[in-house]
Amino acid sequence: MAKDNSLMNDVDTAGEITLESILAEYKSEAYIDGDKRTPSGILSEKADRIVMELSESKLSQAELTSTPPVSGDREADARPPTREDGAPAQSGTAPPTAQTTATAVGGGGGHGEREPEQEDGAPAQDSTATPAAGVPELYDIDALFFEQYQFADSDPPQGRNTAADSGGAGARERTKRAERRASGSLFAQGRADGGVDAESLPDDDAEIELDPREPDLRVAARKFALGDGDLLLRWTSSCLTACVMAALTFVFEAGAHLPFGLEKNQLALTGVLMILQLLVMIIGIEVLIRGVSSILRTSPGAEFLALMSNAATLCAGAVTLIRGDVPVGLPYSVISSFSIAFTLLGEKLYRHSYAETIKAAISVQEPYVGLTEYRDDLRRVVFRRARGNADGFYNALTSRDVCESAFRYAAPMLVAFAFVLTILSAFMHGQSRYLAHALSASLAAASVFSGHLAFSAPFSIISKRVRKAGAAMAGWMCAGDVADIDGLCVTDDDLFPEGTVSISGVKICEGVPSEKVIRYTAGLITASGSGLSRVFDEMLKREGMAALPVDNFVCYDGGISAIVHGERVLTGTAAYMKLMGVRVPEEMNLGNAVFTAIEDGLAAMFAMDYVPVNSVQGALMSIARWRIRLLFAVQDFNITTKMAEQKFKIPFEDVENLPIRNTYDIARGARGGRIAAVFTRDGLDAVGDLVSGARVLRTTALFATIISVAAAALGVLITASLCWIGAYHAVRAGNLLLFMLSTFAAALLVGGFAKFKR
Repeated sequence: MAKDNSLMNDVDTAGEITLESILAEYKSEAYIDGDKRTPSGILSEKADRIVMELSESKLSQAELTSTPPVSGDREADARPPTREDGAPAQSGTAPPTAQTTATAVGGGGGHGEREPEQEDGAPAQDSTATPAAGVPELYDIDALFFEQYQFADSDPPQGRNTAADSGGAGARERTKRAERRASGSLFAQGRADGGVDAESLPDDDAEIELDPREPDLRVAARKFALGDGDLLLRWTSSCLTACVMAALTFVFEAGAHLPFGLEKNQLALTGVLMILQLLVMIIGIEVLIRGVSSILRTSPGAEFLALMSNAATLCAGAVTLIRGDVPVGLPYSVISSFSIAFTLLGEKLYRHSYAETIKAAISVQEPYVGLTEYRDDLRRVVFRRARGNADGFYNALTSRDVCESAFRYAAPMLVAFAFVLTILSAFMHGQSRYLAHALSASLAAASVFSGHLAFSAPFSIISKRVRKAGAAMAGWMCAGDVADIDGLCVTDDDLFPEGTVSISGVKICEGVPSEKVIRYTAGLITASGSGLSRVFDEMLKREGMAALPVDNFVCYDGGISAIVHGERVLTGTAAYMKLMGVRVPEEMNLGNAVFTAIEDGLAAMFAMDYVPVNSVQGALMSIARWRIRLLFAVQDFNITTKMAEQKFKIPFEDVENLPIRNTYDIARGARGGRIAAVFTRDGLDAVGDLVSGARVLRTTALFATIISVAAAALGVLITASLCWIGAYHAVRAGNLLLFMLSTFAAALLVGGFAKFKR
């Protein structure tokens, strides 16, 4: 140990790299190159050379830069952590590559662990060491320190395959697609533990950052629920009034009898319609106020179109009453009134959905949150669950949706288009006396009834269904982010929730104390944090035992290893035991079992029973139906693609098993990325319903918005064209109302598709 300390001091100027770390790197490179028995003398010579080169590189950089010296406190933070005996703590981590097989280094502190021999076909060692109970948490610090040495000034070494490079041309294409999408989106922010620096983000990304200031969710839920009943009453009254106006309009244009002889007095009927329109405007005054405020905020929308339509209709009706001239038909009061009524309906659906979604999000104390993030280690956008709070959920829920974004640009263009065409047709054809009537017709056609329902209607349907499944989705932001993911991370508990895994039998080899092997195995399983931890914890409680702390915990493909009381312990599958040189009798070679070996001798076998759940099977089928790639981030070495196919009777065609390093990073990773949902219930069924619901919401809302904008543009074009040729009788209020109701029905039909598509 004293020798190690002196070597550490010698290379202090070279980035504080331990000799053991350098040896581990060259051993892993030698293993990849096929040279598994490189003499220690050659390795020592390479280590000295790399230390000398790195020292010269650091000195030359120090001369070229003018960075001020680091303070004493920061120098202390930069030094590797030390153990109580004064020796530098060593993590046992390997370079962060997906297919690297490295030798675990040090950290045992006198337990005398020997390094496993690098045999042909030996399982790949994970590069992340997980601290067990009672072990100082030095592994993450050392891992970060080692990565800084390896990738500080250059790209990763050639010859090493990362997770994104494996998988052939298809994986490379997915990587390029993810990088292109991440270059101009939220996910360009990278990970907080070593991704892209937040200060280096372009200005465009800063616009989509959520405002960290958001109200308390309970207060917000009460605020949205407070006006729900009032909006329902106002929508009902305004809609009934508009229906009365529609009946008067259709009866008059059909030449049928009306009370008080209104069919013979068009001026009187015009006055009646204008009075009813004013009544609807008073009922929906909130819509008009928001229309005015949208002008001041330079963000017009459907409310702005309703405001312009009502203003133009009132002006046209006033001109008709003042002149006493009614040669071109009734005013478009019925259409302007319906635009206010349906805007109130959309607002009612918004508020009700927001209130119920927020109530669901705050119904649990410690929820799981659904996160979409770009992981630079995988070079992909992934969706995963993590334990955390609902910070940012309100801002994500109430952010601008696709319909609002579309009409923000379409509304001013439609109004300008209507003004230009109407003025040109009036003055170029000498019909200026009809200017007010023609302008009100064009603006009425622009105020489509589905302008406030294209998103709120499908969101109301889908959010209700998702809430029943156990998730609260964050509006359009959830739909947009989840639809762009490259994969869905699936963990042990997602496939086999609590209570579905049990120990069906235990066989302990002769001469091995049962208490010893049980406590040793439970110590390693607990340190791994896999889904098997609960099963072994329950067994320890029944037997009145406690798990032993482990040291030098290392993960492999198919198993784990550690030092317990100075003895090397291996735990894993039968294939893992054979690869590590441990003989497994043929009668004990089971598929779903946990084998434990102590000092290269088989000690025990624990037969495991995995019970599939119908809800998980249904969720997997739903995910497969939407062609969402599953990323297996499982820590239970028994769970494989083949095993999952046998248990759930489902072909897993689009599944990728993540490298062990990424698996443990995802399982232990803190909250990151952008919040897309809050889960109120555990299980993969809630995740499956959320992902499928988000994709349905995106599709239906997008198509409904396209239909709404296209209907508004087409309506303005048709009315302007008819006014251009002087066919004002063809643009009667009844005809235009039928056209707008038909386009409204088409948009609702697409939006209502969300109720049946799963």
